[in-house]
Amino acid sequence: MSGSRQAVRGGQEVSGIALLEQAVLLLRAAPVSAWAVYLLGSIPFITGLFWFSVDSLRNIFAPKHLFVHSLAIAGLFLWKQVTESLFLSQLHHALNGTQGQPSARRMAGVLLRQAAVQPSGFLAVPFALISGLPAPFTLFFYAISLFLRSRILRPRCGGRGARHGCSRARRGFS
Repeated sequence: MSGSRQAVRGGQEVSGIALLEQAVLLLRAAPVSAWAVYLLGSIPFITGLFWFSVDSLRNIFAPKHLFVHSLAIAGLFLWKQVTESLFLSQLHHALNGTQGQPSARRMAGVLLRQAAVQPSGFLAVPFALISGLPAPFTLFFYAISLFLRSRILRPRCGGRGARHGCSRARRGFS
C-alpha cells in the first residue's frame, strides 16, 4: 500500500478514489423511479422545515401552534427516512442486478424501526460532534440504520436462473 487507505473488495484491494468513482457511477445509473422516491421524501421535508422556520420567526401566533407544527415536522422527517430507505433498497437491487416490488408490510416495519432509532439522533449526533471522539461511529450508526433491515423491495424471483440473484439480494447487508 502506498500511503493511501485501501479497501478490500472481492479479494482485491481498491483505492478510495475507485470506490468513490463506483459510488458516483451507481448514483448516475440509478433508475428514475429511485430518484423520484428520494425526492418524494426530501422535498416535503425541506419545504416543511423551511416553512416551520419562517413561521416560527415571523408569526406572532407561532407559540400557539408550535406543538402541532413540531409534530408535523417530525412526521415529515420519518417519511423522509422511510423514502431514503426505499431509495437505498432500490440502489442495492440495481447494484445486484435484481428487481424488487414494494411491500406494504416491509414499509410499515421500516417506519417503525426508523421511528425507534432516528429520534435519538437529535441528541446523540450533536453530543458526539461536541465530544469529538465517538462522532464518526455515531454518524455511521445513524447513516447505516437507514439501510440495515430496510429491504422494502421484495426480490422478484422466478425460474432457476433468477435463484442466484434472489439469494444475493436476500443476503443484502443484514
